[in-house]
Amino acid sequence: TRVSSDVMRDDAGLADVAIEQVPGSLSDHYEPLYRVLRLSEAVYHGRSLAAVGVATHEVGHALQHAAGDFRVRTLGPAGVAASFGSGVGIILLVLGLWFRPLLWLGASMFCGAVFFQIANLPGELDASRRAKLRLLALGIVADEDLRAVSHVSNAATLTYMAATLQTLLSSLIGLLRYMGRRA
Repeated sequence: TRVSSDVMRDDAGLADVAIEQVPGSLSDHYEPLYRVLRLSEAVYHGRSLAAVGVATHEVGHALQHAAGDFRVRTLGPAGVAASFGSGVGIILLVLGLWFRPLLWLGASMFCGAVFFQIANLPGELDASRRAKLRLLALGIVADEDLRAVSHVSNAATLTYMAATLQTLLSSLIGLLRYMGRRA
């Protein structure tokens, strides 16, 4: 997979985008602030169509960045803030059980993270689309294999959507429980 990522990156004129191996599973991502593709060991060394699908989805984000896509420029740095807001928001929500003003501050920070996730969904879909077009244009996968790669690339987006829905539903459940206690 490293080879197909290199080919796609170099063909798009993205030689300044590094590709690194990172520990963990499902830890694959593109970091626009550092211009680096970070691929899990299984994807970095993988030769399966699944590994190609995941790696090229992340290359799709680098392609977005190179094209000046506003989502990467805006939502990339906002993602760092949203990640921080989500973590701190949970802590403040718990502390807010004893000190009410922190409850609302925590809820606000957590809702900001949910908003970021929702705003980022179109960018995830676009990254998969760009990656599939590039794969075909470069002949990295045959037409008959594109369907399998598309399923994996789309699964990366669906995983993100599932995480967004989980966060949204968790927020809603917490709010309903809080409101039920106040009644």
